[in-house]
Amino acid sequence: MDKKQSETLMGRLIILPLQKISAVLENIVDNKILDGFVNGIGKGMEYAGRQVRYLQSGQLSSYFLIMVLCLIIFLVVQIGLM
Repeated sequence: MDKKQSETLMGRLIILPLQKISAVLENIVDNKILDGFVNGIGKGMEYAGRQVRYLQSGQLSSYFLIMVLCLIIFLVVQIGLM
């Protein structure tokens, strides 16, 4: 077996199957899983932005109340984790 035949055999037995497997994995992992995850985060942030819009009343007292409530929740969670 000479060099050209061994390269052809290696190409058929190793390289070609690996290229086909990588094309399938690219389609499944990259296009479906990763893109779906990234697009899901974007949609989640868009939804959160729409929901936060309802909290914006322009009244400083309501902003202060929300800040204090979030601080209390944060402290309870931190103390609970200790």
